[in-house]
Amino acid sequence: MLFFIMIFSHILSPFYDLRIEILSLALLLTLFFVVSTWISNKVFRSVTSGLFALFVSLELVSIYFVKTFIGYEFYVHLNLRDIMGMMEIYVVQIFLLMLTALLLWGLFYYAPFIWRMLAYILGKKVRLVPQNKKSANLVKGIVIIVAIGGMSVQGGLINSGIGFLSTMNYEEKSFQKALLDLGMNDYVTPKELVAEKGKNIIVISLESYERGYLSEEMGHLTPRLRALKDKWNYYEMTQNEGSQWTSGSLYASLTGLPAYFGVEGNSIFQNSFHTQITGVSHVLKQAGYHLKYIASKAAYSGTQEILHTFKFDEIIDRDLIGRPCRDKDVFEQAKLEVKASAEKAEPFAIFISTLDTHFPNGIYDSRMEAFVSPQSTKMEFMISAVDYLLGDFVGYLKEEKLLDNTVVYIYPDHLKMGMTSELREVGNRGLFMLTNASENSLSEICGYFGLTVPGISVKMCQSERWCNSTKKMLFCFQNISS
Repeated sequence: MLFFIMIFSHILSPFYDLRIEILSLALLLTLFFVVSTWISNKVFRSVTSGLFALFVSLELVSIYFVKTFIGYEFYVHLNLRDIMGMMEIYVVQIFLLMLTALLLWGLFYYAPFIWRMLAYILGKKVRLVPQNKKSANLVKGIVIIVAIGGMSVQGGLINSGIGFLSTMNYEEKSFQKALLDLGMNDYVTPKELVAEKGKNIIVISLESYERGYLSEEMGHLTPRLRALKDKWNYYEMTQNEGSQWTSGSLYASLTGLPAYFGVEGNSIFQNSFHTQITGVSHVLKQAGYHLKYIASKAAYSGTQEILHTFKFDEIIDRDLIGRPCRDKDVFEQAKLEVKASAEKAEPFAIFISTLDTHFPNGIYDSRMEAFVSPQSTKMEFMISAVDYLLGDFVGYLKEEKLLDNTVVYIYPDHLKMGMTSELREVGNRGLFMLTNASENSLSEICGYFGLTVPGISVKMCQSERWCNSTKKMLFCFQNISS
């Protein structure tokens, strides 16, 4: 008996963290169901049932991906280009979503009939539901009040929705006025930068590759990264607000600021040709670096537009590498780009972004079976595959004698989305950074931010430090590479 209780507890444990979300969803379903019982016109009820079903389905999608109600992270990805771009990963989930929406529509459309059936069964047999219309409406009104009250608690759907709307609502003002209002009087804009070239820089952003994968319990998946952890400098870091998704992480790692852009979302970059917000890329460009970004899908989530705005010279993805373009192809292309860049006189900065460890199950690449042992799940196999590719790439840099003049940063873009019971069991979840930069060059910055990783996904300790933290971040990159 104890054994079954332990198994049952293990299965339900991931849902415990979502207890408020699950309760709020149940109350939302109840609210929409009760409202639907009052709609007598079939055409109108059909339309409202569709809207109710769509809203509940989208909330379910948000909880599935980011374990919270619809918020800014969900909003920035709610566009046709991103949905179509990632559809191949979520074929099963899309089918289940459509089936769920259809079932919900049926529940709300037939709510009057279902209510009458419940009233008959419960009212006649156990007298829990009043039979007369006036008393029934009173019960429905009480249910609605309770549902709204329950969803208004801290972390509930209504409470979260208000927080989301406050994020979207912002006052338009000039850049200089915004700086003054934030007390950032000494902000250094891109035009005011002075920088000198130093070592070459390679930044590798790993999709959803949080530090739990480097733990003892999951160490069999990451032997090369764990070996690198013993040789290089390793720092644990906390995920920042406004960087919980890939393009948000990219923006935060470039600017040290959260990626909140109000109603426009990432589309704000589509018509932007420059920015007054200073980024690492501006420092590197000022110092004469040639900037390259290599990934399988640069168009996803507004990434390409962000890179153009922040003055990257080259964006290399599947349109140039070829399709299908997996992480194996990305790292092979990265070797070619590093070799070509090293032969030139100007310093280079290459940013590499992986994708094959994407939620929910990774993007399986059968070619890696020749290099990596089978694992219990596709995701674990791809975690191990990326570990191999990283080890191979660092080995290439060492073989080509490039590490002496190149600073390498390896870090995850964000925590893994969705249910993550396997990671919860290995300790506190979080991110990390591995670098061959000297510890002394990092020491001045580490304590200042409250994070041990300067320059990459900077966490702001206090709003009044935003200006100084951005300058410190840029200072760090400039000095580490010198």
